[in-house]
Amino acid sequence: MNWHHPLFLCTVIAAASPAWLHGFERDHHAHTHGEGEMTLIVEQETALVHVILPAINVVGFEHAPRSAEHKRAVKQAQQLLSRVDNVIALPAQANCQIVSHQVKSALIADSDHEAHAAHAHHDDHAHQPHQSEHPYNDEAATHADFELAYRFRCAQPAALTALAVPLLQHMKSLEELRVQVIRPTGQSLHHVNSTDTTIEW
Repeated sequence: MNWHHPLFLCTVIAAASPAWLHGFERDHHAHTHGEGEMTLIVEQETALVHVILPAINVVGFEHAPRSAEHKRAVKQAQQLLSRVDNVIALPAQANCQIVSHQVKSALIADSDHEAHAAHAHHDDHAHQPHQSEHPYNDEAATHADFELAYRFRCAQPAALTALAVPLLQHMKSLEELRVQVIRPTGQSLHHVNSTDTTIEW
């Protein structure tokens, strides 16, 4: 799997599959430190959110975790981003409930792989250095990302006219988030930062 391209949006779009969404092509900007991307898709009572964040702004590095401290940072980031209220806040009037979420990154996969490999190495009493078969490597990690996907069920989707991004309060090195909102009535593009975390449309 190529971890350097969006992992979730095709699945998200396929799950939504409204007629108005056919032919939509995501304008994915080049990976830039300090800048993230968010896409909100609203269709009937479903709201789908996809977020891409540079790993450097999430955990402070982009290479494979090399120490216990690195692995701890990756684990803490995974836990932080798994709580949707740390990332995005939808209007209370919309009565949205989280249905599912995913947090993925090559750094998470590599950290989990190394932990499993170390356990297997201990169990087998092997004496040769372990060579990871994971396709991830430091060269590929030059522009590593964290990718997030959240699916909501909203009882009052008409009230989805704004959102807030508390994520920017948790990740001070993330300077800006580019937010694209896609609804049956049209699309809009917004930008949020640590001093202005709310948008309306």
